[in-house]
Amino acid sequence: MNTQANPRKVATTILAVILWLVTIVLGLQAIYAVRDIFSLILVSLGSSLADVEHFAPWLVLILALILLVFIIATSEYHRKRIGQPASWRLFAWSIAVEASILILYYII
Repeated sequence: MNTQANPRKVATTILAVILWLVTIVLGLQAIYAVRDIFSLILVSLGSSLADVEHFAPWLVLILALILLVFIIATSEYHRKRIGQPASWRLFAWSIAVEASILILYYII
């Protein structure tokens, strides 16, 4: 039995962990951006700032729970499929969606 770790497997694992952490950080930033976009839309539609301040914590809570479920699900997915094309594809989609939210936030 080969007990030596394959250097390529170790590098792939390290890259996957780094990308997973980047996904988490971008997800947290996306929560902040979605909250601000939501607030901007509500104020633009005529809601008061008090209404926005009332709904914002609930929005953050819901988005944080969704992100938590996403983090747990993807960590299991990547753990089982590390180094496979499906895992890299999920990383790409995750980062693309989160980056799109942040780009939209900075454009608005």
